[in-house]
Amino acid sequence: GNLVEVLNFVFTVFDEALEPFDSKVYKVETVGAVYMVSAGVPEPNPDHCKTLALLALSLNDKLDEALSFRPDLPKVRIKMGLQSGSVVGSRGSGAS
Repeated sequence: GNLVEVLNFVFTVFDEALEPFDSKVYKVETVGAVYMVSAGVPEPNPDHCKTLALLALSLNDKLDEALSFRPDLPKVRIKMGLQSGSVVGSRGSGAS
């Protein structure tokens, strides 16, 4: 499959994998080949590190499982990173 088809497949699998984590994680954005998720933001979660680690393992497992049913797609390797600390953000240019 082409790159757009592969990314769409991967991100669909990831979106479905987020469902069991319900309100514990928040999908921040998807830009290009980056899928960003947070835990503890916007709602506090004292177990945010554990939640993200479990999510990372789940994403990897779910993707491997889903790809096993799609031999037409290439094997995909993913890189994950976890960051813990303060968050600074903006809600756009809504200055008044």
